[in-house]
Amino acid sequence: MVKQYMLMEEERLADKKILITPQGMSALSVSFNDLFGCGYEVEFTNGLITDAVKLKSLLKNKDACIIGSETIDDSLLNDCNNLKIISRFGSGYDAISLNDLKKRNIALAIASQHSTEAVSRHTLSLILSLTNNIVKQKDSVRSGIWDRTLNLSSEETEIGLIGMGEVAKKLSTYLLMLGFGVKYFSRSRHYDVEDLGVKYVPTIERLISLSNIISIHLKHTHETKNTINEKMINLLEGKYLVNTARGGLVDEKKLFHALIEGKIKGAALDVYHSEPADKNTQALQSLDNVVATCHVSAYDYVSIQKVGEQAINNIKNYFSGDYAKVNLVY
Repeated sequence: MVKQYMLMEEERLADKKILITPQGMSALSVSFNDLFGCGYEVEFTNGLITDAVKLKSLLKNKDACIIGSETIDDSLLNDCNNLKIISRFGSGYDAISLNDLKKRNIALAIASQHSTEAVSRHTLSLILSLTNNIVKQKDSVRSGIWDRTLNLSSEETEIGLIGMGEVAKKLSTYLLMLGFGVKYFSRSRHYDVEDLGVKYVPTIERLISLSNIISIHLKHTHETKNTINEKMINLLEGKYLVNTARGGLVDEKKLFHALIEGKIKGAALDVYHSEPADKNTQALQSLDNVVATCHVSAYDYVSIQKVGEQAINNIKNYFSGDYAKVNLVY
């Protein structure tokens, strides 16, 4: 790894031009100079750049960047001859072509494990919004209608978790404290959560059949894309779906039609195929039986500060040659 990214001494000493796009980094913008220190020139867009031509122009003379969910591929990188490292504001990198980075010897770093608490809390809030009819009650009260909808009792509600990473583990502890039954499916067993009372189920199909609410906690890869496909959506009839992981894990078109037809009781979603939302995603978000938020599960000040600082430190440590402290993907 050190040999692959070894920099010439003159490269280390020259001022580095850095592009930062994520809006969340605005929480740190007043301290960019202090966090980076001397030798860095920072350009901050204060938001996602969806226009590929504009992003290409901004990156053309940059040595490094901190990005959100922008798509990074061969066509974008053509003229980015100075670019040495991309630092993700977060842990996901499914919109980045690793092969195209490797061809150009551009490093990719991520900021991970700083938003576990925030994402698990947000997921819990979405689950409770479904079980306690929060949105339906809000709309009812706003309309001047006294409509006392029956809530779901935690003692009679089974939550099924697809995946058992750090977020799912933390969420499990919250759910158990509130009296929910909790089951999970994962490619590997996690006996630490089973010791707490979380039950392992060997297939997703079986997990869905035993659960009232399914919550997704997977990374988005070629293997996990559309994990919740037409078959799984059909199995979800009469149940609820929660997704705070990645939009690409769910077939949104099939989900949309199942929700319209009332086959699935409801969904609570924080992530989507298109971010920001296009017309199709907006149509899904606007359904009466959908609770929708705008990819904000990790969007609290403490989490943003930690992720932002790691994203910055990944770049600083890379250019200082301290590669062991860079959270490199490859």
